[in-house]
Amino acid sequence: NQIQEQEQAAAVQDDERSHSPLDKGNELARFFLGFHHIDAKEGFCLALVMSVAAGLFLPFLGSTGFFDPWESHYAEVARQMAARDDFLYPYWKNSHFFSKPILLFWLTGPLYLLIGAGDAKGEIPELAELCGRLPITLISIFTVLMVYLAARRLWSRRAAVLSAIVLCTIPFYYFISRQAITDMLYVGPMSSAICLLAVAFFDDETRDKLKDAKIPWFMMAIFGLALYPQLWEIARSGAFLNRADILGSEFNTRIGF
Repeated sequence: NQIQEQEQAAAVQDDERSHSPLDKGNELARFFLGFHHIDAKEGFCLALVMSVAAGLFLPFLGSTGFFDPWESHYAEVARQMAARDDFLYPYWKNSHFFSKPILLFWLTGPLYLLIGAGDAKGEIPELAELCGRLPITLISIFTVLMVYLAARRLWSRRAAVLSAIVLCTIPFYYFISRQAITDMLYVGPMSSAICLLAVAFFDDETRDKLKDAKIPWFMMAIFGLALYPQLWEIARSGAFLNRADILGSEFNTRIGF
């Protein structure tokens, strides 16, 4: 009887967990926010991995000028966005520049605008190189975090730490983590997506939970935050909208923007 009572009590507890607010509609939130219980060892390993990544990628990030031919090229395209007040149509020399994805220019152009690099008069600010490379480096560090979390979920803490540190110390990965070029903007998100896909496919607990999972609010918020600036700039600068005709003049299109 005592064993039966214990089994019934355990079943009640499991049922309560399965009907908790987190599990009813936020399985994805639980998946993203709780790969594992964060204890002292887990926190130390996570801090170690992030410290190694930050210690390798961040120091002296803006201490040298743009030296790769493409670094200076992409930096000038982003600077032209700030100078021309046009973040929709990339520009290089005397023509538009559509041969590369625009995300790099969207990440660095506003920073150039913030430090005054869009002003053609005077010297380029000293922070130009740092602003050009910092978004790339942050995405690189985020990718290291995703590798750690995926390996921790699929295998073990040791495998996760070693995987993340090996990634940090790969020469080519280190190189593109400190350059204002488009490579990391492809490698980082793609690698993160593959890691999450691997967890969804090969982790039985996660796969079962994701079958009936709803999209959590924070993912919709991130989607909205990413989409809103694009719609804003399309409405502000899109030539096909004939904004000057709609608002009366070109000056009116810039008011408040």
